Amino acid sequence: MTSGSLQTDKILNFQLRTADHSDIDRWIEHIQLLHYRTMDLTLDRVTDVINRITKDGIPFLVVTVAGTNGKGSVATMLESIFRHAGYVTGLYTSPHLVHINERFVVSGQPISDSELIEEFERVEKIRENVPLTFFEYGTAIAIDYFIRRQVDVAILEVGLGGRKDAVNVLNAELACITSIGTDHEKWLGSDREQIGFEKAGILRSDQLAVCTDRNLPESIRSAAGELSLNLYVNGEDFSAHAHEFDWSWTSSCNGFENGIDSIPLPSIPGNCQQDNSAGAVMIAVLARKYLNISDEAIRTGVGSSVLEGRLQLVQKSPQILLDVAHNIESVRELSAFLAEHPVEGKNIAIMSVLSEKPIEIMVDSIKSVIDQWHLCGIQDKRGITARKLFRRVQPVLDSIAPVHLHYDVTEAFNAARSIVQTHDRIVVFGSFLTVGDILQKYRGGSAHVC
Repeated sequence: MTSGSLQTDKILNFQLRTADHSDIDRWIEHIQLLHYRTMDLTLDRVTDVINRITKDGIPFLVVTVAGTNGKGSVATMLESIFRHAGYVTGLYTSPHLVHINERFVVSGQPISDSELIEEFERVEKIRENVPLTFFEYGTAIAIDYFIRRQVDVAILEVGLGGRKDAVNVLNAELACITSIGTDHEKWLGSDREQIGFEKAGILRSDQLAVCTDRNLPESIRSAAGELSLNLYVNGEDFSAHAHEFDWSWTSSCNGFENGIDSIPLPSIPGNCQQDNSAGAVMIAVLARKYLNISDEAIRTGVGSSVLEGRLQLVQKSPQILLDVAHNIESVRELSAFLAEHPVEGKNIAIMSVLSEKPIEIMVDSIKSVIDQWHLCGIQDKRGITARKLFRRVQPVLDSIAPVHLHYDVTEAFNAARSIVQTHDRIVVFGSFLTVGDILQKYRGGSAHVC
């Protein structure tokens, strides 16, 4: 019997065991068996399935958001802006932190369990025998769900790439590329120019497009030029100006002056949010070609948007801070935040990182503000054990800071909690999986750093 036949038998057995389709975890297990690869950067299969879903056309405005860092922030702000302008919004993001439902949001509410099971059933019938990866299956669910819920505008966060990403099957009217950094080099290239080229794959000749990166890779500028596309660049065509209690946004391009003042400071913490929010406002202003977006909707949308897992303070005394920083640039941002917001006591780090990440550089970027380390494993195909993690970072760690090894993040968190003092701060970072495990303990009572 071939390996393909064995795979088919597994799927058939799954379907027999779960004929009532009542178990989301088993649906997820089923999806993970559909394709022999976790990641397959080809678009023919998912294009086939999505074309079946959209055979009657795409009845909503599409906004795609790509980039290395800041995608989730920009997408969240845009959803909030459009929703406060009175539109029914769809928001598709990945990965999720705790529940898969978080990926599919309509008008600010994640998909319910019953709706999600219904979508699993629908996409399963639509795809027939087409093997989809986990992300491709999720993208198909998002598009089908948004069509059925009759959203006015869908904000779709692109996955790790751009050009070969499942989301890129759709031709978006508006596109945003956020900051470009070095991440997923195995698939996207080893430098910002190569990675920028992949991200620029979301651009179309008839689009309105924005880039929040002030140091724009030439590959993105060239791609826009080849498409004769007007690309609005942060620091060139628009900019944010911070004030003590709020900020203003200005744009001077295409022969017209535009500005919005008295915008509340973003509720999502971090210095990078100034560029992210400026880009979100630029997209919202460009969206006026299609939608009625008032200045007040922009102000309210930016000021009220909330995104979990980004410098999120879930406990104030002692402080417990969660951040999904999982690449060089985002860890540097976290390090700067910790330095700018010191505590009287120690910074106690709980960290685990997927094995393909540049772990040594990440740790080197933040070690100056960490007083104690709790390294833990991630129980995932792409994960790493605590011992292997320690072997990789030992050469760059400060020998003064104690290091403790733990099987998983729960064990590490319990150990850190047992020794933390009132004026200390526990910092959990390194991956969505690491942060998600701790976040689920605090959901419902979390607060963000102000």
